[in-house]
Amino acid sequence: MRIAVPTIHSHVDEHFGHCEFYTVYTIENVKVTAKETLGSP
Repeated sequence: MRIAVPTIHSHVDEHFGHCEFYTVYTIENVKVTAKETLGSP
């Protein structure tokens, strides 16, 4: 499973559409196996 979280300055951003970055977590067997930060378009 992959989960995208809107982030700003390494914190969760309350506004999904106005965030600076998205942090995408890959979860396998109830553990975070990867973390990737993508810039907001």
